[in-house]
Amino acid sequence: MSEPLVAPQKNRCILLVDDEPAILECVKRGLRVYLKPIRLLTAENGKDAVKILAEEDVDLVVTDLMMPEMDGFALVEHIGRRHWSIPVVVMSGFLTGENLKRLDETGSIYHIVAKPCAMGALKDCIENAFLLNAQGKDPDRTVARMLKTAHIGRVPMTLRVSTGKEVGYLYVEEGILLDARTFGGSGERAALDILRWKGAEITTLDVCGKPRVIGRPLADLLEEALQASPAASVPAPDSSSLEAAVRLAEKLQFAEARDMAVRYLAEHRDSVQAWLWLARTARTPEEARVAYGKAARSAPEDPEIQWESGRLERNRDRLGGAVRHCPFCFGLVPSESASCCSCGACLRIVEGGLSLEDTPLDISALEKAAARLERVVEGENTHRHRYYLALARMNLGQAKEALHHMREAVRLAPEKQFFQEQLRDMTAWLARCETEV
Repeated sequence: MSEPLVAPQKNRCILLVDDEPAILECVKRGLRVYLKPIRLLTAENGKDAVKILAEEDVDLVVTDLMMPEMDGFALVEHIGRRHWSIPVVVMSGFLTGENLKRLDETGSIYHIVAKPCAMGALKDCIENAFLLNAQGKDPDRTVARMLKTAHIGRVPMTLRVSTGKEVGYLYVEEGILLDARTFGGSGERAALDILRWKGAEITTLDVCGKPRVIGRPLADLLEEALQASPAASVPAPDSSSLEAAVRLAEKLQFAEARDMAVRYLAEHRDSVQAWLWLARTARTPEEARVAYGKAARSAPEDPEIQWESGRLERNRDRLGGAVRHCPFCFGLVPSESASCCSCGACLRIVEGGLSLEDTPLDISALEKAAARLERVVEGENTHRHRYYLALARMNLGQAKEALHHMREAVRLAPEKQFFQEQLRDMTAWLARCETEV
């Protein structure tokens, strides 16, 4: 068992805010086991929490979002204005795109843990919040120095790093840096750029979901970043660029693209294209509907908005559970679906071959997607992009090109059994097709 990175100082005080007494009691019991010694206060809504903050010496706040009297959004905003030095951990089961946007608009620094969460994940988030809050006050401290002592190895997480002008993401699991993303690039080069940034704010999300593309140990990258001169850092371009959001979406980096679109909309509320791209990268059907609605108010006759929003409504009944994005048309599809209910494309090869929807195949969308993915692999040749490029070509009936890209996906990720199985199924299916002909 690994040792805790940072032991809370004696009698460090945490305020827990949730309108469900059972959850408050459960969290209290868990934190008393994981974080000793510690003082815990509780409040059942934001209004009571504000009173406690005015009367008590609180070191950190853990809050729910949906509460009566005064919700978590208003509480986070209040803390950012009146108690800016107190770190906040948002623990909620309603972390939709719209709610994350509202949190961003508070202007406060917060860390995120999704409900339900393991107590170990909450404990790690609290320890990092204490540590990063203290270190982030030093404008000369680089991200590498902040992470040198940060405990980031117990659970998968995404670290969002922001300097105000620059935004980057570090994807970590089991102490391994899997990938990094900035406006200007990805992989090891992006990781080193981020690690050299100074005076950054780091927030954590307890999700990761990225394949490993960085081969070097995190410790090696931290040492290189610490030894490098400040001049070696390459600043990222303007993170509010809509073009950046589009390029990220085209690379299938939907979470980062959505974040860029939200930032752009903060200063360009009437941008039809920004609302359209927010809809295309939305995390939920409801968020997509809201974004399409905003776009339609400014451009009610736009055929693209009408078609995409209509498509979303036609698929409403299919999108009741977990969803993901189609890599070809960007439409939302059920997470476990092997085909897209919007463009009709096969998204995964099944044992019998292509899994196709009743929806007619949108050849135009697939041709555009294939051309887009060809451009992407020229600059960022990853197994994920090669895989979807293979599927795009296969959907278009281009067997030779499809096999080439699937073999490239296997070559780039030989440890991934899934891609080997997909290559086997693709080869078998194409052989059967030739025999039948």
